[in-house]
Amino acid sequence: MNKIVYLVAAGLISCQAFALEITSDVNGPVTLVEPQLNMGALAPKIALVDAKFKPQDVGGVNGKVQIISTIESFDTEVCDIQTMKFDEAAKKLPDVEISVISANLPFIIDNFQNKHKVKGIKLLSSFNNEEFGKQYGVQVVGGELKGILARSVFVVDKKGRVIYKEITSNIDKMPNLDAAISAARNASENT
Repeated sequence: MNKIVYLVAAGLISCQAFALEITSDVNGPVTLVEPQLNMGALAPKIALVDAKFKPQDVGGVNGKVQIISTIESFDTEVCDIQTMKFDEAAKKLPDVEISVISANLPFIIDNFQNKHKVKGIKLLSSFNNEEFGKQYGVQVVGGELKGILARSVFVVDKKGRVIYKEITSNIDKMPNLDAAISAARNASENT
């Protein structure tokens, strides 16, 4: 009996060792869903909704290079800056489709879009489809921020493969947007 308890306990400990934990300056540690989407993997095609609840696909093969960025909320300063930098980058990347995604309700996205007059990128919500966060490995499943998406950026080539990935180790900090934009530009020019 002791051996069985030991094996079960050892199994639980080893499973937890693989969970990706990141942090938040305000909310402490948070745990992300497993498994993570790896470089070279096919980016899953997932239907999300825009500010008007209209379905929009991200990922998969769509004939364009894609930047897929996730943020915690369109109501935070860092997320605001990240989104606006991608909107500015879109002007110089006409062959790249850029999507910024949060778990916010579409009403929040609509307010953000009206306030900032965002035109070059898609602002999307995963509020009614947790599959996106699970498939991309960015769904927060533990900690005070459970239910939101971690801050990340993925670049997907025209064949639907992940060629760049960053999930920030601190949910409150910006990813390397220049590196993601550069990866997207290179993929767009070289295919």
